[in-house]
Amino acid sequence: MHLHQPFEHWVMHAKSCLIVMLCLCLLMGYFSKQYLFSVDVTQNNRNSLSQPSISVLKSMPDAIQMTVFASKDDMTHGDQFRQSMQDFIARYQRTKPNISLNIFSTHENPALARSENITIDGEIVVKYQQQSMHIFPPINEERFTNLLLKLSHTKSRRIALLDAANQSQSQDNSDYLALKRALNQQGYGITERSDDLNAAKLGALILNTSDSLTSSKVTQLQQFIDQGGNLLWMVDDHVNVSLSELADRLGLKVSEAIIQQNSSQKISQVSKEVYANYYAQHPITQQFSMKTIFSWPHEINGQPLVEQGWKVTPLVLVVTTSDAEGQKTSTVEPTLVPHHVVLTYERKLNAKVQRIVVVGDSHFLTSQSLSKGGNQQFVSNILQWLTFDATKVTIKPTRLKDVNMIVPEHSVAPKLIGYTIQYIIPGLLSFLTFYVLYRRRKR
Repeated sequence: MHLHQPFEHWVMHAKSCLIVMLCLCLLMGYFSKQYLFSVDVTQNNRNSLSQPSISVLKSMPDAIQMTVFASKDDMTHGDQFRQSMQDFIARYQRTKPNISLNIFSTHENPALARSENITIDGEIVVKYQQQSMHIFPPINEERFTNLLLKLSHTKSRRIALLDAANQSQSQDNSDYLALKRALNQQGYGITERSDDLNAAKLGALILNTSDSLTSSKVTQLQQFIDQGGNLLWMVDDHVNVSLSELADRLGLKVSEAIIQQNSSQKISQVSKEVYANYYAQHPITQQFSMKTIFSWPHEINGQPLVEQGWKVTPLVLVVTTSDAEGQKTSTVEPTLVPHHVVLTYERKLNAKVQRIVVVGDSHFLTSQSLSKGGNQQFVSNILQWLTFDATKVTIKPTRLKDVNMIVPEHSVAPKLIGYTIQYIIPGLLSFLTFYVLYRRRKR
């Protein structure tokens, strides 16, 4: 038997063919590393990221580090949290390969869990460009993408703590550390040194007026405000002389008396906590229904000059049953008196929107105050508004098409199909079985 000449020629050059095939395999391996092509064959592309998530990942060029603190999976009880997290993050890693995922248990690495302030099992720490945020289960694409969106705003999320909030001599260091820890958990970067506020490119500045400012810091603060900087200002029963010019620009008036929510309170009481009664319609208070508690509140009012261009909104209203401390009502029955405790200022300056929030409580950012009610969430909402970080991504969940089946109540076809599967087909199979047995026995 003679082989065909072209085929015989091909066999003779089998070694060359093998070398060519190996080269092709190497080229395919190289291109598979350089270029990614994937097709999601699931219903509604449930295993792929949506376009908003892909856009957020493209805006984050640096690496993202993720640390999950979760117990080991228990297959006997159906606990597969670690595996579900790996599958979930794999969707993001296919778009952005430089996402690292580490999974630990709090028992395996307690020192790391303490340093990251882990509170519950399943808590996740996400770090990006020296900023970190915590997220708690359950986790979906919308929540995780919004967290990445906040971390991507690195420039607008830089915050400086000026005056007493940045001086350990004038304020207990524990309050400063608690505030810094709370801001870091929300993804805000804290500028330790505030020598040059304008050069730091801050998203917002936190100012406490419990102590006087030096002349150099007053000059920097005025330049910061003149150039459109955003400010969170806690005021006391009086405005310091060093900040009187800023108060005059804002038309800010602070009451010397402490607000008492209950007329039966005594002046000698150490704490005079009051609760917020009403919130104005504002982006800060949108979908916010928690109680805000003030320790040493003072009534504030803002009436800036019209040429300043400020729009003032009384944000938080406290209603008392008597006048402020040290005043008595003339009527026998106590009357309801409203007091403004938080004001927001907003204007457009040189094609830029400038925002200022004034809180009539210099103790509002202490560790004790942040642990009460919804104070920490309220501060978070204020900073989101000041840093223009309130934008969120909305992602509709992708559901299976056949997850639910609706059967009409008065339709004959579904009942016929059900009776056929449940009774007719089993009966027919039973009849055929006995019929075949009967025919075999007759043979």
